[in-house]
Amino acid sequence: METLAQAEFQARKYEEASVAADQALALNPKSFKALIYKGRAGLELAKKNPKSANWTAIRSHFSKANRLDLNSPEPLMYYYQSFVEEGVPPPAQAIDGLLFAVDLVPQDDDLRLTAVRQLLRDTDAADAKDLFAPIAFSPHFPREKRRNLEIMEKIKAGDGKGALVMLEEDERKRQKAKR
Repeated sequence: METLAQAEFQARKYEEASVAADQALALNPKSFKALIYKGRAGLELAKKNPKSANWTAIRSHFSKANRLDLNSPEPLMYYYQSFVEEGVPPPAQAIDGLLFAVDLVPQDDDLRLTAVRQLLRDTDAADAKDLFAPIAFSPHFPREKRRNLEIMEKIKAGDGKGALVMLEEDERKRQKAKR
């Protein structure tokens, strides 16, 4: 059933993914993957109508998954993302979870960028600079190199708001390109 939930989710059949995850959870209430797919399906369905979504229920799946595996970045990342999708400021607990997720998978640049943007929103330029440095100075992104160095210079100069505007602009472009 976990595999079915995953397949339905990847096919963007979120209601079916949610049903398959429910079936997997009925068989094993401690199924980490089923909890993740149940929450992710709920998150995707909530994007269509955020005002009527049951955000507490969506988050509960990620919280349960986190308790099952304290060293998995997935539930931490999606828990944080649920607040972003709802359009409300993430609480400190969600931000701490996001930052811990970056510690768990430092090679995940998307996760790292999410954390950098959050730190800049929180006006924590010093930590944002430290977290952004591996991206800014990475030899693996030659096309983005100049832009990333400009963002780093803004952070170093104390213009966190300017850096955040640039990072959010880049994220919108990335999201548009994925569609």
